[in-house]
Amino acid sequence: WTADGQKICIAYADGAVIVGGVDGNRLWAKELGMDLLFVEWSPDGRNILFSNTQGHVYLYDNQGNKISRLPLHAAASAPSYDEDGEEEENPQGNIVGIDWYDGSRGRIDVDAPDLAIAFTNGKVQITCGVATNPTKSVSQRGESKNDDGGDKDGEIVEVTVNEPKTVLIDTGMKLAKCQWNCNGSILALAGSQVTKLANGEVRKLCMVQFYSPFGQHLKTLKVPGKNISALTWEGSGLRIALAVDSFIFFANIRLDYRWGFFSNTVCYAYNKPSRQDHSVVFWDTHSGEHHTKHIKHLVAVRAAGENCVLASRADDKVLLKNKKSGGSTMVQQHSLVLCNAIGSPVDSKDISVNPVYLAMTACHVIAANEHAVYVWQYRSPVSKLASIGSNTGQSLGTQGLLDVTNSTSSNSAKSKHGREHVFHIDADPSRTCVSGLGYISKTNMGKKSGDTKKLLIDILTKGTADAITCIAANDRCLVVGRESGTIQKYTLPHISLENKYVVRCRPQKIALNCNSTKVSVIDINGVMTFLDLEKRYEGANGQTQIGEQLDFERKDAWDMMWAEDNPDLIAVMEKTRLYVFRGLEPEEPVLSSGYLCKHSDLQIKAVMLDEIMQQPTTPENDTVVDFPTKSLRDVREILKNVGVEEAFAYIETHPHPRLWKLIAEASLERLEFGVADKSFVQCSDYPGIQFVKNLKMLNDKVKQKAQVSAYFERFDEAESLYCDIDRKDLAIDLRMMLGDWFRVVQLVQMGGGSGDDELLRRAWKEIGDYYASRQKWNKAVQYYASAKEPAALVECYYLLEEYMCLEKLVRIIPQGSPLLCNIGKKFQSVGMSQSACLAFLKAGDVKSAIDCCVLLNHWDQAVKLAQEHEFPQIEGLLAKYASHLLGKGEKLQAIELYRKAKKSTQAATLLASLAQDAGKTKVDPLGAKKLHVLAAMEMEELRTRVLDTQIKNMGITGSEVKDPDAEDEDDFVAELRPARTKARMKMTAANQTAATLETLVQLDAATGENRSLDNAWKGAEAYHLFMLAQRQLYKGEMEAALVTSLQLRQYDDVLEPREVHSLIALTAYYNEAWGQCSKAFIELESLKAIACSKEDKEQYTKLALSIFRSNRPTDPPDVAELVASIDMGRAKGHPICMMSGRPIDEKRAKGVYKCRRCSRKMHENQLGGMNHCPLCHMMLV
Repeated sequence: WTADGQKICIAYADGAVIVGGVDGNRLWAKELGMDLLFVEWSPDGRNILFSNTQGHVYLYDNQGNKISRLPLHAAASAPSYDEDGEEEENPQGNIVGIDWYDGSRGRIDVDAPDLAIAFTNGKVQITCGVATNPTKSVSQRGESKNDDGGDKDGEIVEVTVNEPKTVLIDTGMKLAKCQWNCNGSILALAGSQVTKLANGEVRKLCMVQFYSPFGQHLKTLKVPGKNISALTWEGSGLRIALAVDSFIFFANIRLDYRWGFFSNTVCYAYNKPSRQDHSVVFWDTHSGEHHTKHIKHLVAVRAAGENCVLASRADDKVLLKNKKSGGSTMVQQHSLVLCNAIGSPVDSKDISVNPVYLAMTACHVIAANEHAVYVWQYRSPVSKLASIGSNTGQSLGTQGLLDVTNSTSSNSAKSKHGREHVFHIDADPSRTCVSGLGYISKTNMGKKSGDTKKLLIDILTKGTADAITCIAANDRCLVVGRESGTIQKYTLPHISLENKYVVRCRPQKIALNCNSTKVSVIDINGVMTFLDLEKRYEGANGQTQIGEQLDFERKDAWDMMWAEDNPDLIAVMEKTRLYVFRGLEPEEPVLSSGYLCKHSDLQIKAVMLDEIMQQPTTPENDTVVDFPTKSLRDVREILKNVGVEEAFAYIETHPHPRLWKLIAEASLERLEFGVADKSFVQCSDYPGIQFVKNLKMLNDKVKQKAQVSAYFERFDEAESLYCDIDRKDLAIDLRMMLGDWFRVVQLVQMGGGSGDDELLRRAWKEIGDYYASRQKWNKAVQYYASAKEPAALVECYYLLEEYMCLEKLVRIIPQGSPLLCNIGKKFQSVGMSQSACLAFLKAGDVKSAIDCCVLLNHWDQAVKLAQEHEFPQIEGLLAKYASHLLGKGEKLQAIELYRKAKKSTQAATLLASLAQDAGKTKVDPLGAKKLHVLAAMEMEELRTRVLDTQIKNMGITGSEVKDPDAEDEDDFVAELRPARTKARMKMTAANQTAATLETLVQLDAATGENRSLDNAWKGAEAYHLFMLAQRQLYKGEMEAALVTSLQLRQYDDVLEPREVHSLIALTAYYNEAWGQCSKAFIELESLKAIACSKEDKEQYTKLALSIFRSNRPTDPPDVAELVASIDMGRAKGHPICMMSGRPIDEKRAKGVYKCRRCSRKMHENQLGGMNHCPLCHMMLV
């Protein structure tokens, strides 16, 4: 069947193949023309594999079309034996099994091989998919060469290599069956092994070997019988069924999960089918909280002390060459990440040693492959204590140690980054060990010496005949097990080889007791033995030997853990039983299938990982189980059924701190303080001794019982006892000590305690803090309000964005309180300038109020505050901010800033510059006129403010000043009403002269830097008349256009002369005023090169010649008279009508209007019904 169950392929031995659907319909049928043995679908259902009796495997698509033949590297690489032990020349049916894992339950690694092909000769080929060329090109690193072909020391270069994706396994058996487990992490290979004894007898053993997808031998299961004909996995992958002869055997399989336990936290990894990475869960078994992080290419997990380490495979590799052997080795890079109890990274290291075996202590992480060992002393409080003294001198055994850390680095720097060591298993680490470096790359190798490079490469590439099979460590030493049974012991933290020992097995798992005197070993067949590291005996050569393998064996062991506080106690898992050994004597076993995680205080903690992995996202508390040892169970039984005295006598013969603690607690329950005191002394519990002493001083047994109940955390019972004797004050004190302020409120409201109001306020405040710490601000506000805590209310209202409530607090809080400044800053942070200023001013901090207005761009309010409170620093800040805006090119924002700050001169200057820039573009003359009008209006605003100030200083009210709207008055100058007014009579001529002079001086000082502001309306007039002439010209009012254009001659400092004289020449031409036209052309031809190019001047000359060849350069009489009147009006200073452009003779003209704002005049008959000024658009009255 396909993985999704939608198709079935039926293959017959004669080569006939039928493919059908789940509905029973035949999809296709075909004769392949060969004798078939096996058929297997690909995981995606797109391909089918067929194997024949000749030992070949062919790949077809799902329509029956042949694609290719698979290359088989293990088909005939070893002989096969029959049942009698004779070698078979041509074994029939060379392939005995094909299994392709479908990936339905995820993968242990995204690159893990999944297609297994087993052969009769004991060889197994595992590949990734069915590519015809089972290689892939990856980017690697290798050594570079000098120009002369020699090796270039200390440099690594990028190379491209072909990495085979095929794993070959030699089981040494005659295979019968193969099958993956449910998640593709274990491959089971069933078969038999034939051995010939010395007497010629042939012995056949049935067995099942288990391998990882990468070819690592995990375990061997020996099975009684002659032949294994079939095997299958249970759906969960925890059991396997074997058909042996006429029997069916079931075996429990203990999976090697990636997990660890530390600080009451279980860290475990699992696979999701929908993800290619690993999900790592950090589960706090006390609080029930769990955190998940995702790690790509996770290899192993270990935990100890306060941290755990996650080992993962990196994407890059290094190709290293060994010059001694001439060979090269591909080194896969890995990383170690140190995490805390919530999965946050604490530290990390990149290493070039493949962490096939990983161990961890409270201050070391040890990783090893088959021939090299890497030791990292990571940063932790324990490692700091362990490294004390390392800065003052080297320990024994470190002489000759090759230290490749940077010679300029200080000891403190080394301690900060931790210490690393790499050594070869066959070498003495005290002489050939690389320190400070565990990762080889082109970057870091360039900084190291040639000797260091050679040594590191030699360690990483040099193989060994006796490979490492397991490692273990504690705080003082490291032990390494090897294939031959040799166990090597090294000291920590200064690494040196202490001794070598030999056991009569191949170690698969190894563990050290707490004082490093014994080692427990589990071999590949599940047999556990002990090795005494300190026992001395006389060897065969008569010499004293150290370390002896004890005469002790336990079968079917799969997990073990020594006690942390007793070197003779060890917990061992055998099948589904937990045994505790004291020395070599076992205690009564208990049923369990848990993985051991902690063994201390006569109690073993186990984690039911099999159950957790069924629902890894929601671990349950009942999956962590505590098992007491026999002595702990016995003492509890004696205390329950006999008495304290008998239990005390039993513990004296079996002393342990945990037992003394147990009897002390039992004595407290029974108020037998004498026994309790002795027991606390035996377990060195000083707080317990003091507690018993305080209990003896109490004269009330009820109080003593209440104290004991509180000691055992039965707080409700203790409170009830206090209430029974009418001592609610003691109950309140108990709840206050526990931080249970909700209950404190209830007890106070029930009438307990003194100083109820103060106590209630404190309780409400504490409850508010409780909710605030959990970010439940709505509830916190209620209790803070009851507690009358304005500071806390401010924070809550701000976080809730209840700004109306904050404003109410401002009105309630007393003036000058520092809390008002805090409120003001919060209003400022959300842009509420007015509320912020109110808070700052009530706090008496004027500067903060002004700074708030400036920060929020409320400059008018800032200037007002500065003036009211005589704060002169606003001038410098205003100039600084305006310069900032101008530097960014934001002139309009700077103008608005100056206007709000009443800096009319600066605003007018910027507006005038903008108007000039707009005029130079020659695109929008109307826009230039508007900007000039705005600049002039700013100057009028300045003039008005100066005059108002002078009038105020002279003590004259506004009603006594001449009405500026009156038609017969000139500009709004500091003129006073006629002598009939009271103020006018009070003023002397000297005072009036002085006021006028002061006004002129201030206006002159304001416009001193830019003289164009003296007559700010001139620019607006220029552009107004320029556009008026254009409109008149286009309307056909030629004479009016000529008059207006001639008026532009007095604005040559605003308009470009080229534009003015071109317009005059054009209007004169249409009026046949050849004299004026000739003068205009003369002006154009005499322009400077900057204003007019040489080519343009030549064009003007040609145009003039074409005009004046037939026209004499004189004006008609009517035009000459008109020009004369214009020149006369200009000479006499007659104003120009803004509607027609003609001069106004005010003595003769009637019906003349004057604008109140710009003071410009116009003929009434020219207005044509308009009610506003054509220049500044002010309403006319």
